[in-house]
Amino acid sequence: MYFIYTLLYSIVFIILFPYLFLRGLFGRHGILERLGRIRLPEKISSPLLWFHAASVGEVKALATILPRLKSLRPDCSIAVSVVTKTGKKEASGTLSQVDLIFYFPLDFPFIWRRVFRKLNPSLLALVETEFWPNLIREAKSYGCKLCLINGRLSKTS
Repeated sequence: MYFIYTLLYSIVFIILFPYLFLRGLFGRHGILERLGRIRLPEKISSPLLWFHAASVGEVKALATILPRLKSLRPDCSIAVSVVTKTGKKEASGTLSQVDLIFYFPLDFPFIWRRVFRKLNPSLLALVETEFWPNLIREAKSYGCKLCLINGRLSKTS
């Protein structure tokens, strides 16, 4: 299953690569971060709690949760990943208690291995239903706890 998903994802990536590369290069969409090259600030400590919010709506949902979490656990570092440029702008403006904001990397296993080694997160919280199969698989193999925030799943899904 993962092999087929990764194969199809790779094919789509290869087809879209020229467009994505130019958009990333000229639009400042964090091309290095999307390849797993994340620069950690010095203030990052362990345990690290990682929240993935795709765009503005998910970031706004986090804005209600993270201040309370930080007051309960001031010893934890908080990282937030976003997919869109507007999501990163919103996160930078509203999530002052966050230690690291970065663009969500591409869903390839080798990239996720690099990201998990770099961040060493204790928890990965997916906001809404932002499921990425290789991310979830690598998080599990790394021993990172996973949770879903504000997500709805039907009985059939």
